[in-house]
Amino acid sequence: MKSAIIHFEPIFTKWEQRFFIKKAFKKVKSTVMVNKKEVLVYKLPITEENPSKKMMLRFLSYLKEENIDSVLLSDHAKLLPVSSMLKGHFKFFDGNSVINYKLYDILRKCAESAGTELSDATLKLITNKPDVAKEFILKVYKHIKRIKIKTENPTLFSDLTSFFLYEYGLFIEIVGQIKKQEKDIVILFDGSCDMADIFFNNENMTEILFSAKNIFKEIIPYARLNQNTLEFLIYQLYGNISTQSVKSFFKTYSVRVIKFIK
Repeated sequence: MKSAIIHFEPIFTKWEQRFFIKKAFKKVKSTVMVNKKEVLVYKLPITEENPSKKMMLRFLSYLKEENIDSVLLSDHAKLLPVSSMLKGHFKFFDGNSVINYKLYDILRKCAESAGTELSDATLKLITNKPDVAKEFILKVYKHIKRIKIKTENPTLFSDLTSFFLYEYGLFIEIVGQIKKQEKDIVILFDGSCDMADIFFNNENMTEILFSAKNIFKEIIPYARLNQNTLEFLIYQLYGNISTQSVKSFFKTYSVRVIKFIK
């Protein structure tokens, strides 16, 4: 199976999307070379105004005939409501593997923005899910020693606090409210909080932008270099998303965190 970029350009007419379907599909498929790797690009064969749902259904069938199973929406394609029809039919790259691998760099960038070192910052997590908090803390506790969890259900976290205290000598404070102070890094996993530095909830994920010193400049006309795009590139270059492929990617290519967009 293959992955591809789904892109939109205003090159199709209302007649092509309704009556001249065969003619339209001749303009759908193209490729772009990224680091000597051929990347498939499929243009949505619709108009931006009054897009044809019938044409979109035909497009979905066409992609499956092309053996596409994973897609990355270009920045322009994301803006079209009709692109949501792709969901449920294809795997989307969510960037979680990239975030997990670059988590230390992400937190360090947050601390830098707050004018401090990560080791001097206080990490404040907002969540009602102990399992989510535990998994996250296990990845970062070596780099940051002051951790607080804001939750509506403090009793749910008794096992978590005991675990970290006895296993690592790390005291985690459970609180009902959080006030953001200087040298704080606030991360939202679920619930609501406008003052969070990073949102890691599925409904409102923070976009993390990276710089790669023009290594992947061919991809920029289609998608910004965020966690989703990097995950797509890893899949393209290594054929899978695994701990090893993510590690190999970041060892091979110099990529750094530059900005957060909430």
